[in-house]
Amino acid sequence: MNTLVNTYLNSDEISLVNKYRADQISRQKCKLEKKKLSHFNIPSLKSLIGSNPVVPDQLYLIKFRHYVSLYLYMHLLSISKPIGVECPYSNLMPVNISRIAAKVNCSRNTLRSAYNELLALGLIMEIGEFIGNKPRMCSVVNYEFIAGFDTQNRKVVFNMQKSTI
Repeated sequence: MNTLVNTYLNSDEISLVNKYRADQISRQKCKLEKKKLSHFNIPSLKSLIGSNPVVPDQLYLIKFRHYVSLYLYMHLLSISKPIGVECPYSNLMPVNISRIAAKVNCSRNTLRSAYNELLALGLIMEIGEFIGNKPRMCSVVNYEFIAGFDTQNRKVVFNMQKSTI
């Protein structure tokens, strides 16, 4: 069943939708600050996302199942090189889950399940097949192209123009 429907909204309805979305984002920010397993309480997660631990607003709309998924996505995004300014994908890069797990001081299985969750959500694309213990080749989707999150299908919805949340 397709959940995306074309609807035409007037300016009052658009402001209500924007207000609802801003309320959802602020609610998710408060939830993240209260969590025990977040970058506010675990310094290794802060080191994973780098020196700028600001999470973009678009990522608060996504319901991650694993606490590491958000930070793994931010890490992959920080080390990736974009193809172009208007292209939503990055160049292919190798991802070694064992090295990332050693850096974060987290188990490999937790990071592997977070990686698989990012694949299922559509935030990263894996190119090629998985061969044993070799690094996986993937491409990361830029968060600026995220339009929303479909809760029924558990997929991220993209817009090929940069979003202005």
